[in-house]
Amino acid sequence: GRTVKELQKRFSVHIDVPRPSQEQRTVLVTIEAECATSQLQAAGEAIRALAYTQMLDLPSSVVGAIIGKGGGNLRALEAKLDVKVNFGPGPREGIRVAHVDGSPEAVKEAVAAIKQIVKGAVESKRALAHSQTLDLP
Repeated sequence: GRTVKELQKRFSVHIDVPRPSQEQRTVLVTIEAECATSQLQAAGEAIRALAYTQMLDLPSSVVGAIIGKGGGNLRALEAKLDVKVNFGPGPREGIRVAHVDGSPEAVKEAVAAIKQIVKGAVESKRALAHSQTLDLP
């Protein structure tokens, strides 16, 4: 969001980035007819330098922990790291795919944060599975 707006202002272009629905996406960059082709080329190079996507296969059972109550965890992660995270269907039952978009550095940090959330959620589920109910007098 913020990066696209900055590029639009910097190069006097309009940038349309579709939501991820497949592994590869086409970004549409348009300019006014009187603008120089060099502006369009410079904008394209800047977009290619910033655009990076990593996909993660995740257990469906942990997606809620990543999103958080009312989407709070996900919004905080996206705002802090300037990334966009979308979830799609996975390759098999019980798996969801997370698409993490942003600069290479931001995506790397976001993926690490998501993996920490997943680890915590899985450990929490294991602890619940091993808990015992005590009968008190």
